Amino acid sequence: MTGTITALFLFAFIHGSSAATILSEPGSSVMRRESKMVSMTPTGQMIQNEPQKPETLVNTQGELSPEDLTNLAAEFCDYDFPMGKDDSSNCSDASNHSLILEESMCVEAGVESGATTTHDSFKISQDWEGQRPKGCFKYECAEAANKVCYFYNGDGDWPTAPKGSPVCSRPKYLNGTKDTNGGCPTGYEVIQNEDSCAATANCLGYAAAAEFRIGTQNASKTLESPLGCFIHNGDGHVYFNKKGALHTGANEKGGTSVKGTNLCKVSKTVLWDASGTATEVAADAAATNASTTATAASTTATAASTTATAADAATAATATAAAAPAADASTAATPAPPPPGSLSEVEEDTQNMDAEDAQDSSSDNPCSNIGCNSNKCAWASGGVVSRLTAKKSCSNAKLLGSQEVTMIKDQAKVTTLKECMHQVQSSGTACSGFFEMHADTFACSCVPQGADCTETTNEKICRYQVLEE
Repeated sequence: MTGTITALFLFAFIHGSSAATILSEPGSSVMRRESKMVSMTPTGQMIQNEPQKPETLVNTQGELSPEDLTNLAAEFCDYDFPMGKDDSSNCSDASNHSLILEESMCVEAGVESGATTTHDSFKISQDWEGQRPKGCFKYECAEAANKVCYFYNGDGDWPTAPKGSPVCSRPKYLNGTKDTNGGCPTGYEVIQNEDSCAATANCLGYAAAAEFRIGTQNASKTLESPLGCFIHNGDGHVYFNKKGALHTGANEKGGTSVKGTNLCKVSKTVLWDASGTATEVAADAAATNASTTATAASTTATAASTTATAADAATAATATAAAAPAADASTAATPAPPPPGSLSEVEEDTQNMDAEDAQDSSSDNPCSNIGCNSNKCAWASGGVVSRLTAKKSCSNAKLLGSQEVTMIKDQAKVTTLKECMHQVQSSGTACSGFFEMHADTFACSCVPQGADCTETTNEKICRYQVLEE
């Protein structure tokens, strides 16, 4: 009787909410991704339940564009994609892994692992739905050089005897144990690379601290926090603690009384080699593979664009030469204007600078490196800022963006002072006109509206103020 009740409960639980679906407009190749919820299958597997609100993500027909690849990497930056059990619809770890029931996620799993998904039969036909694993799965194919393709089975029914290997998902990042060095869950390790730490913070929605690396001003601070990438107990920001000279003897693996929580990443991930064999590699290798794919796509697009532009330029030059009279030798050529937002476009007015600041134009001055070390800097295309001070930061500043590709709401990719200024201007009432920029990472932050700067020292920061034009 108990078994019957349990079975009825599971049936009601599973069938009371539909499987996740991918919506598309009639005749359109654009896929819409929906937010995820999780439910359980009769065999105890986790699956993503039907979402509520769709959003456009990628185009799934033909080759993936650089924009597609960037969107996918950003959307699924916090997922890893282990293989499930062969010839089933079950993941290898029913408690921590989930079946992939989104086409877009399946495509990203293929990009990261080196499997092919850009083939005509990616979404299998109804004839094969009952014979293949549910959701995303791997099967041998002729379209790929290594014969490894990922397919998608969107059938709502549960296949009884499928052939193929399911592709599953799991969190790429997890927290370690609070106030210890490490304490990562099984299969995870502390992030020990500074750039990876910053990217992880961005992916998970944490703010990276203004003084990101611990101990730059006081080396003893490195013994007070966990080694590597960690979340601060007090401000909740992410910091990086690099192993240094003080980490010897009893402190070789970190201080003995630390405060904070390490950020951990999966230690191994799946990568298909040229022979079609699945290898377990460091997680960074999969990220490099995805980055290489995106770079190759971007290079191809750029090469095509350059070829077209060169052809157009040659045609235009020929037409101009034929139509225009010979130029007077005494007429000086007019230089081409600089591209919008370039640092060469900044017009620096040094008339109002005090002597001490005017002389501080050496390469170790972050304001000079950023491109504006003057009392007033203006762009011909619009925008005026004033340099306030160098090597001083506001610890209460709100991060708006940086040179890292970001997917966090209200943050953007920033690589120039002008882009930072625009972020401050477009923030509305969230920011005052006072902001700062990091000379190396281009991290752009503003002082919140109505707040005063809580000043601290940072050798890489220059502070500015947006001026009325």
